[in-house]
Amino acid sequence: MLTRFRAIIPLVALALTLSLAATPLVEGVAPYNLTISPSVPVSLGSTITMTLTVSGGTRNSAYTVMFDVVKPNGTGSATVPKTVTTDNSGNGAVTQFYPDPSFTAVSGTVATDVGGVYNVYVNQTSPTNIGTVATGTFTVSSKLNVVISEPVQGNVVQRGQTATIIATVTTLSGPDNAATVYTNSPLNAPLTLQQTSPGVYTYNYLVSSSDPIGTWTIVVQASDNIGNSGSSSPMNVTITKDNLIVNSLVTYNSKGPSTSFSSGDTIYAFFRIRYSSGSYLTSGQYSVGLKNPSGALVANLTGAYAGSLFGFYTSTGYQVSTLDAGGSWSVEIGANSLNDGSGNTGPSTTITYSFQVNVTPPSWPSGSVLTVSSLTPSSLELSWVSATSNAGVASYRIFENGALITTVSGNVTSISVTGLTSGSSYEFRVEAVDEAGNVSSNDLSQMQTVPLQQSTSQLWLFVVLGIAAALGCLAAVFSIRRYKRSLNSEKPTNE
Repeated sequence: MLTRFRAIIPLVALALTLSLAATPLVEGVAPYNLTISPSVPVSLGSTITMTLTVSGGTRNSAYTVMFDVVKPNGTGSATVPKTVTTDNSGNGAVTQFYPDPSFTAVSGTVATDVGGVYNVYVNQTSPTNIGTVATGTFTVSSKLNVVISEPVQGNVVQRGQTATIIATVTTLSGPDNAATVYTNSPLNAPLTLQQTSPGVYTYNYLVSSSDPIGTWTIVVQASDNIGNSGSSSPMNVTITKDNLIVNSLVTYNSKGPSTSFSSGDTIYAFFRIRYSSGSYLTSGQYSVGLKNPSGALVANLTGAYAGSLFGFYTSTGYQVSTLDAGGSWSVEIGANSLNDGSGNTGPSTTITYSFQVNVTPPSWPSGSVLTVSSLTPSSLELSWVSATSNAGVASYRIFENGALITTVSGNVTSISVTGLTSGSSYEFRVEAVDEAGNVSSNDLSQMQTVPLQQSTSQLWLFVVLGIAAALGCLAAVFSIRRYKRSLNSEKPTNE
């Protein structure tokens, strides 16, 4: 009997061993391990990979689990069932993405659209429902990294110049190519940067003549359609004034540009003002000083913009009188006397334009006369000596009976006058005009009567009368000779 019992014991032990090997450990609880990738914080909109592994579970078995993802601060949760199938060694794995259409939202949205820590719970529901068997977390960051590469800290930009703003925008996973990127102008107006390469955004800002002088603090902000956002560190740039440059300072008379003026003429000034950046000023009123040869300020002329001239013109000028000194005058715009109203000033040095004022009229040398020659019943020739002038003689005006008949160049000193009426008297006068427009006061004049023009009948009468007179003379001569002969024949003869 004892022998038989001893023989049965090994068989019972073998049966118990086989039974234990076929039964899941701890009533179906398998060793679970949850891995979440990436393990570092991700940006909004990213996808998370969750891998659940079973090691040493029941061989060739199926475990049903429920993934439950809970968003930060109770903003939502979602679940999805998955099945883990083990192999002959009792090992198995399953992968689940979040967000994924297979999830069912319990509340909120199925998305990584909220920054913070997301909690992941894995609950086993079969072969036995034993609750949570694995947990994990992942972090979503809503911050975009924004870095300004241009301009650099402390850069100086002048009004009228272009400031290039370049910023890179990245998420935790790399360049953000779908961001809205903007910054502020010197007057705090929004400026939208445009993408020029992956994650790089650019704006070229033309600093205007009215932008404030001083520090311009640039902050670039970025956001995308999934809620990521971020701001750069402040970048300080200094804006300086634009220099005003004077171009084309000249003088005008009533007819146009002129470099020479005489008594009675009015002096006007014309000039253009441009910014050193290139554009021209088209508004405002600016003063021009008028100085005589001694350097004394005679008048301040005010220039306003004249659109037809594309510059500033002093519509109220200065009239030259005989009391003014002759010589080299000037118009001047003083250094930094111009200000466009926005703090831009100029010119950096005084701008001067010189011109001549001549108040002394041309004159004739003492004893000068107007000479008449080559006189005919219908024409004559006038000639005169050259007049003198400090400004140089420009022309001579010839008058006939007070009416101007012609004007000749200053190097001409004679003319022929035709079309005269025979037997008529004429008064001829010549006056000199110099380059400054001064007119001589002691003009040359001459009265002249044109001889009569004789007709053909009168000429024949003169011929006949001449012949008759000649014949009469001959007859008288012959008569005298006959008389003398007769006297000689009557004298007595002396014996």
